[in-house]
Amino acid sequence: MRGYRLFGEPMHPPLVHVPLATMVTLPLWDALGILRGEPIWWEVGFWTLALGLSIGSLAAVAGFLDYTRLPAGDPAVRTATRHLVAMLSGVGLFLLRLILQGRPGVPEQDARLLLAVSLVGALVVTVGGFLGGRLVYRHGVGVEAGE
Repeated sequence: MRGYRLFGEPMHPPLVHVPLATMVTLPLWDALGILRGEPIWWEVGFWTLALGLSIGSLAAVAGFLDYTRLPAGDPAVRTATRHLVAMLSGVGLFLLRLILQGRPGVPEQDARLLLAVSLVGALVVTVGGFLGGRLVYRHGVGVEAGE
């Protein structure tokens, strides 16, 4: 299946790396904020997540466009649907995490709650990323013959 491309290259894969990196490192910033008690870690986490969610929205659009191009009945549809649900769930958790913090700097909510949401979100997007890899390596989604 040939997904949407820009200059001949798939659009979705290169857009996912920054958001995934920001989301799986957020628990580290939260843990440092709790352990060290320094406001800088909460600010780093807030802006890191804001960046990840911003770029992640572009990745989500590109991924959804690719999803709509999967032929009905294709064995990849089941995995793609799981990938979509996992990623939207994870992003939803991180959006909740950003809202709970409220603003850059020391959160107004219980810091342990923020860390818990970050950890669960990181786990969910990691599973989603695994499923995305399965789409490429097992089902060949986005891979053209000869690549």
